[in-house]
Amino acid sequence: MRKLNIFLIVIFCSLIIAQNPPRELTAISNLNARVQLFWRPPLIRVILTELFYDDGTGGLVDSAQAGDIISVRFTPTHRCSLMAVKFNAWNPWPWVKVVINVYPDNGYGTPNYFSPLLSHPETTVLVTGWQVVDLSAHGLAFSDSEEFHIGIKKIAPVDSYPHFVFADTTPTGRSWMYNHATFSLDSFPGDYHIRALVFYLGSRFLRELPSEKRVFTAESPPTEEAYFMLPTGVDHYVVYRDTVPDTTSMSIVGSSTDTSFTDLAVTNDKPYYYAVKAYHDTTGHDLPGYSCFSNIAYAVPRDSASGYTNMDTLKNDDGIPEGLVSWSIYNGFGAALYPDGVGKLQALLFRVNRTGQFKPQIWTLGDDTMPELLWIDWPAMLSATSTGWRSVNVSSWRTIVVDKPFVATAICGDMYFGLGFDAGVGKRAFDYSGGTWTNIADTAYMIRAVIVYNMNTAYFHLRRGWNLVSTPVYLPNDSIINVFPTSADSFAYRWVYDEESGGFIY
Repeated sequence: MRKLNIFLIVIFCSLIIAQNPPRELTAISNLNARVQLFWRPPLIRVILTELFYDDGTGGLVDSAQAGDIISVRFTPTHRCSLMAVKFNAWNPWPWVKVVINVYPDNGYGTPNYFSPLLSHPETTVLVTGWQVVDLSAHGLAFSDSEEFHIGIKKIAPVDSYPHFVFADTTPTGRSWMYNHATFSLDSFPGDYHIRALVFYLGSRFLRELPSEKRVFTAESPPTEEAYFMLPTGVDHYVVYRDTVPDTTSMSIVGSSTDTSFTDLAVTNDKPYYYAVKAYHDTTGHDLPGYSCFSNIAYAVPRDSASGYTNMDTLKNDDGIPEGLVSWSIYNGFGAALYPDGVGKLQALLFRVNRTGQFKPQIWTLGDDTMPELLWIDWPAMLSATSTGWRSVNVSSWRTIVVDKPFVATAICGDMYFGLGFDAGVGKRAFDYSGGTWTNIADTAYMIRAVIVYNMNTAYFHLRRGWNLVSTPVYLPNDSIINVFPTSADSFAYRWVYDEESGGFIY
């Protein structure tokens, strides 16, 4: 029997860095005599252990066909969290995909393919060479010597599009193939090039894969925690400010133990630039001390009464969470929000009661009753690494104009993410599961939206082709193209209401 090979790799940071900075600093403009700052906590470097039983020399390839599953059994030496799978393959077809899943051992050294541990397997394009597929969002952890199997299922016809996973010629009895055509489990005369990346310092992680929605009261919160890039131990944050975007000239304006700060020592209509440092304790660091600066964020406070903007927070809750809800990955929670007129969506706010991953979405509200169409879908899951209000800056990503009720949604990225809720009669909340929405009439999920109503700007939904719009002010003859600079062939038509005739004049 060959010895277990263990290879250490460093993820996210290849140097020894004692202090890491805060991330994604955001400053909110157009608030009267104040600037609101939000940021995300720093990360520490994470060292993963690579478990593998092949020697990397090759010599064989798998013989699996479409529907077959090849897998390797892994035996961790300590309690660990499974973070990713790494495998070596050959595939010249850019559209050929495979499905990744994790299976428990049946007690005899073979995989139990009928009880997969991932409720939603990972589907990925197969590339030539070594590739890594992230599995951290699924929250899998294993005890000492608790064996598990990582499987790769082929879904494309191999005869038409040849593709395979490499293997060695010296077997260790850990590689298996499930034959879909014969329903048989066959040992492989070699070792597939399939490896596991695990985190051995994960004693605080629990494996719990519930498929049902879970509700916890404020008095009995859940005990398990999430993993996804561990947040550092931060004692406090220091906020710096200047009127120019230069950290060397910035001075301290305050500090915070949370990931937010309100600057009240500002003057309206004056630009301010901000940066934040974190003061780390010894948790996960070689030495305590201050980090380097975060990114620089910019904001201009303004008086809403002067005709600039008016910002409003759309909400259904009272700000005090009565508990939290969580669900399995790809299920989620929605809140119906009602703008007062036409405005620009500035940000979404989510009351995170337990850290985890989630994806914001915006749905239309069909007939003012149920979510109907997916309008905006964020391109990736976001990490909520601390509890409290998590601000998602929408305006920096794209311009979204709202003129009717909509549904702001948090889709669970793992089983840990917990959203605060406020119970009460007549609330507007929805559950999303399996592609179907359900109305929850007695709950308000703590999801809010910040809307900007501009006093001297009109927002329009302009679609491809002809658009008929009404402006709140009179437009001079030579201003049409300046108002609609993207009109086709640089022209636009105008109709003006004539009071004497009671009709529109072109």
